Amino acid sequence: MAKEELDSLQNDFSMLHQEISTEIVNNASNSNTIATPTKSNQSNDAIDQKIDKFILVFKEKDKMLEEKNKVIFVLQQRVTELETKIQHMVALPDFNKEKQEAIVEKQKLEERISQLK
Repeated sequence: MAKEELDSLQNDFSMLHQEISTEIVNNASNSNTIATPTKSNQSNDAIDQKIDKFILVFKEKDKMLEEKNKVIFVLQQRVTELETKIQHMVALPDFNKEKQEAIVEKQKLEERISQLK
């Protein structure tokens, strides 16, 4: 929808530039004629309307970007929290292996204690 609006604005803008008319102004003290470009009130109003539409489109895009940036920020915070939790966690297979090794070492130490007694 925004692409179509931008194309429409571009076409209208190019048409407005083609509608420029020239007016001949006679200077009372100087008999030279000067051609000055003028635009009708309708074309000025049309330009103002198109500019307003263009500004509105940009404001809507800014709002959308701001909302998306907020979502991204919240997601980044959540990812950081999860990464922190993961760093402090121990994988279950590793934990079980370490637990078994600790049990075996405890048994060996208990055997040595009993031998020393």
